[in-house]
Amino acid sequence: MKNLCRFIVMTLMVALVAISCDLPAAPESARKEPPIEKGKGRITIILSGTAIAPETAGRAASRAVAWAGDPTIPLYYKLTFTHIGDADHPAIGSYTRTLGAVSSETVTLEEGPWSITAAAYLNDTYALSDLVGNSTTPKLVTIVQGENPAASIPMTVDYDYEAGLGTYFIHNEAELRRIGAATNGLLMAQTKTYRLVNDITLTAPWTPLGDGTTPFGAKFYGTTDGTSSVKHSITFSNATAGGFTSYDGQYLGFFGRTSTAEIHDLTLVYPEGALGTKTTAKALGFNPSAITTQYVGGLVGLAENTTIEGVIVSGVINVSNANTSNNISALNVGGVVGEQQVSAAPKTLSKSAFSGDISGKLVGTSTFVLNVGGIAGGLISSGGVLSTVSASFASGAVRADGVGTGWGIANAGGIVGLAQGTANDPIENCYVSADIRAFGYAETRAGGIAGNSSQAISNTYARGTVIANGDAGGVPYRNYAGGIAGYISGGTVDYSVALQTTIGDDHPTGSNVTANIRAIVGLDSGATGFVTTGAYNYAASDISFFRLAGTADIYKDGYPTYVRTGFETETNKNNYFTVAAPTPVSPDGALTVAPWDFTTTTGDWQYLGTAYLYPVLSWETAAHTLDGILPTGSYGITIEW
Repeated sequence: MKNLCRFIVMTLMVALVAISCDLPAAPESARKEPPIEKGKGRITIILSGTAIAPETAGRAASRAVAWAGDPTIPLYYKLTFTHIGDADHPAIGSYTRTLGAVSSETVTLEEGPWSITAAAYLNDTYALSDLVGNSTTPKLVTIVQGENPAASIPMTVDYDYEAGLGTYFIHNEAELRRIGAATNGLLMAQTKTYRLVNDITLTAPWTPLGDGTTPFGAKFYGTTDGTSSVKHSITFSNATAGGFTSYDGQYLGFFGRTSTAEIHDLTLVYPEGALGTKTTAKALGFNPSAITTQYVGGLVGLAENTTIEGVIVSGVINVSNANTSNNISALNVGGVVGEQQVSAAPKTLSKSAFSGDISGKLVGTSTFVLNVGGIAGGLISSGGVLSTVSASFASGAVRADGVGTGWGIANAGGIVGLAQGTANDPIENCYVSADIRAFGYAETRAGGIAGNSSQAISNTYARGTVIANGDAGGVPYRNYAGGIAGYISGGTVDYSVALQTTIGDDHPTGSNVTANIRAIVGLDSGATGFVTTGAYNYAASDISFFRLAGTADIYKDGYPTYVRTGFETETNKNNYFTVAAPTPVSPDGALTVAPWDFTTTTGDWQYLGTAYLYPVLSWETAAHTLDGILPTGSYGITIEW
């Protein structure tokens, strides 16, 4: 007579609650099998093969363990049978059986007492990192001829996260901290995807994801389903709790260093104290024997071949590496990215924004470079691969303070501090409402969009102020200030509008410093006189250009200026943004139709609300205030400039 039992793996239920695997009598189909040899019996394993995420406090309604179109996913099982023996049946050891995504499996076992454990995995590699759940206590089942036992095997779901097919749903801080953790951590590899389900406020210092040894290479989404307009936020702890576990590393940000990663639709908030206050910089440490360049970004310190889209950063980022005895050669600070490096395939940084105060100070070696930008401190592309910034804006204040003992440069830009790609790499469809200032014991380059650029800049406008204020203390340096770019080399500026109230150099003494102060570009190194490579740029007629002391080349770039009110209101957009003007605007000829796209639903630009009188990006939904700042609560914080 056969000994048969059936093992049913039920749907995964509430976290930390055991689920049952019933072992009733064998099905009729099993009874029709040929007799087995004496002293043995069969156990028929019937599997559900799927898993449903639990519905508990802090979690959304039941959802697939994995992100998939179907609400369930297949699971793979590993069963371990251990014959523990008794007086009549000597122990014969253990037997492990792996089961794929199947509905049933029949196993033949020796008579006697058995201990059974079960585990469920995401795939047939049965790797520990893909474990979904397992039995907490072995179940004892005795195979006795002529009996059909019924039993259950408890299985506990991993309560810390919903795992499945490479996608992890992050519900709370504890789950977030498991990414990259040394113990029981979640992988940062390209095959993984992370999605935020809720807003998360960090209650303790944060360790950046990815470093010089192991960069973050996965996909990270701030939305639950990829289609929702709600971008979940991560808010850093304040000065009391401490923003980061350490400020001594080379890469600082929510992500330290990324490589071939994708980051989408995420909001980050830095309250004063997490990365400095408006008046006091957070001191950065370093090991000078190992680090020559540091990267600090609201989202990521160093982004290598990484796609970034829909990231909003707000608050205060004010850092200083002012160690005069152990200097580094470069510091890159960005509201979103400290530096973006592209070498493998075209990558974009798009539909992103920074609202707040961002500042970087560097006491460098005898030669140094400091780059500070509202969106990116630095952009670097190589091998002809495109690195672009598009459909992004910055509001608030951007400051770069560089100090060195010899040759040094401080670059400050509303969008990018230093854009070091090719002339074919566009910085396009961006705008800035901010105070931009580059100063210190250095040559300074400050621009409304870019401080220093070799890339093409088009379809941009900038408001606020631009100040380049450097003094090299006896070394004949220059300061460059421009409404769009402080300094360009090989790049172009087209279809852009300077709307600042002030552009100048407010250093109180002449020293050996001279200044290039112009409406569009402080200095185009490839041009003769004041002609800027490119065309079709405008400037407001009431911009105040000044130099307090010393000599200065002050021009309005040869482009026409118009009264500021002419740019304000949607009814005038056709005069200044999209169609021919009545007079030539540059030595290159008359204005043709400019590529500012206001097409409803598909265009790059729109007018939104009545308080803010200038165009905003088509993806924006919160109207700006009159000063260009986002209203309180739009992205977590309001900063005046």
